[in-house]
Amino acid sequence: MSSMNVQAPSADSKVQNCNAPKGDKVRRDGNKIQTPRYEITVTKDEIIIRDKTNDTTSRIWGDPHLWTGDGNKYDFHEDNLTIDLKDGTKLTVVPTAKDENGAAWIDELHVMNGSDAYKAAGVHSKEGPQFTDFEGRARELDESEVDGSVIEAGDEVDDLFHGNDQGKEISQKVLDGLGGTSKNKTFNDYDSEGDSELQDLLQQLKNSKGNILALLMTLESIIERRIYLKGLEVGALEDSRDKTQSAASNGGSGANAPESQDVNRKLRDSMFGLQQLNQSKKQIGELISNISKTDHESKMNFARNSKA
Repeated sequence: MSSMNVQAPSADSKVQNCNAPKGDKVRRDGNKIQTPRYEITVTKDEIIIRDKTNDTTSRIWGDPHLWTGDGNKYDFHEDNLTIDLKDGTKLTVVPTAKDENGAAWIDELHVMNGSDAYKAAGVHSKEGPQFTDFEGRARELDESEVDGSVIEAGDEVDDLFHGNDQGKEISQKVLDGLGGTSKNKTFNDYDSEGDSELQDLLQQLKNSKGNILALLMTLESIIERRIYLKGLEVGALEDSRDKTQSAASNGGSGANAPESQDVNRKLRDSMFGLQQLNQSKKQIGELISNISKTDHESKMNFARNSKA
């Protein structure tokens, strides 16, 4: 589909935290949020989604409208709108409550892929969108709002579908009440969902009658590797916290500055993740010990019975 001409974001749009940390799958450059395949530009009362592979676009704006680059026009006023993109990105647009004239506007945009995410809040506010990094906590952001009406982008982002009907673009013009379930899943870094190796092995443990001991030992090895990496992460965050506190004691920005609060939050999350991993390792170690003991006792009983 051909791309429409979209008005460039205004130069006076206010952008916060231009040097915010960058995740693996969702990163921000000013008022543009980049995912592996898409560029999402967020300014006051407007969101533009551009597919970087074919330069097609869709635009969400005003009270709120969704216009595609090939001329389709939709509206939504009450329900959240979730768009599943082809690269696994999940977008959730949250409208404001209706004003005295019965009009709603864009309040928030959540951009989530895997465990990485950004929230743009106050899109309709006088100041314009305020960005918050949810790196490693995408599921936390995802669960803060319901999906509402769920649609899916096709091979071009100006082709939009609902449910399993991929051969025909959405025909109804008001998207409220459409419903649906998002196919693009999110997780937090400390979730077991975030490690496909762990998930595969856990599924094998549930379904397999044999080779349980070997699977447990492999699982233990993977968790030990994750504990090592998480320990490095905790150490780096502790160093960053100590430097921030040292700067504060020497007349710097202070321990309550946003940077210090962000470091402390990430440190708490990482330490919680490390605690969960150590608990999992302990449980698996106990299982290995019990299985090994049971296996040894079975062999001894078999030997005694053979001699009898």
